[in-house]
Amino acid sequence: MEGCTTGALTLADWSAIAQIVLAATALSALVVGVAQIVVTRSSSRQELTYNYTHRFSSPELLPYHEKTGELFKPAHIGADERYQDFLSMGRADQLAALVVPNLFEEMGGMYNQGLLDKRITKEFFGDAAKEVWNSGSWLIERWRATDPTYFEQWQLMLEDMGLR
Repeated sequence: MEGCTTGALTLADWSAIAQIVLAATALSALVVGVAQIVVTRSSSRQELTYNYTHRFSSPELLPYHEKTGELFKPAHIGADERYQDFLSMGRADQLAALVVPNLFEEMGGMYNQGLLDKRITKEFFGDAAKEVWNSGSWLIERWRATDPTYFEQWQLMLEDMGLR
């Protein structure tokens, strides 16, 4: 240190030390702030994902699961006949049967935007989303022939999960 012959620190030395300590404190605060943001985002993703698990499992949704199951159950008729049967359903029944597939599409959009916890989503919804996709492929493929964006988010989610 310049100007230090007796071992005592000068005012300039203390100023330099203070600047180093201040910079280290600011850096520490930045690291802690980033860590808090990461934890908060992760917590938000988990909370949003658990909101979907609650919706999917709620007793109010059971009749819609049943309607979707009826629509997509295995049949010994071709896709064209199945589609005609779908069209002959009343509008309310059509809409009710599509609540679950539309929930998967909505969830897929959130998942693909990184807004849901990927591990929880795959563990809770992965197999069900794949099963409904496969059993409803006769309808999904028909609609996607005219508009390839139908249920696109759901498909991308399944692909990201390694289920399609």
